[in-house]
Amino acid sequence: MAMDKDQRNSPEWLCSRGKELLKSGDRLRALNMFEKSYELAPNTECRSYLGMLTGIERGLIKKGIDLCRTAIEEDPNNPIHYLNLGKLLYMVERKSEAVDLLVKARTIAPSEEVDSWIRNLGQRKRPVFPFLTRRNPLNRYTGLMLKRFGLR
Repeated sequence: MAMDKDQRNSPEWLCSRGKELLKSGDRLRALNMFEKSYELAPNTECRSYLGMLTGIERGLIKKGIDLCRTAIEEDPNNPIHYLNLGKLLYMVERKSEAVDLLVKARTIAPSEEVDSWIRNLGQRKRPVFPFLTRRNPLNRYTGLMLKRFGLR
């Protein structure tokens, strides 16, 4: 059964098609679908994907992050939004923030894609002294020493 032109131009179909294209690796065409869908009827899920791809493919990092963060504010219980923002932040070399978002996505709803990203990025161990920042020299050098001695 063939779809008529109106169905193929609906925001729902465009967003769904964008997700299919993204899964197949065609990010530019997926971005085009999300843009069209978002222009017709902005929705949170489309905004999240649009933000990720705007940052990655167009290099508009701030705009992409803003779109993803807005999606999280509107629907904080959807792990896809955290995953998309995490992917974008990883691509712009903000790995620790990306890992934190992926862990948050996993706590909301575990999924194979999130687990795969966490494995690939490497989940960080807790700091030796959790009341200090990770970058604090005491945490860094104590952690390195413990690792070298095989205690961590």
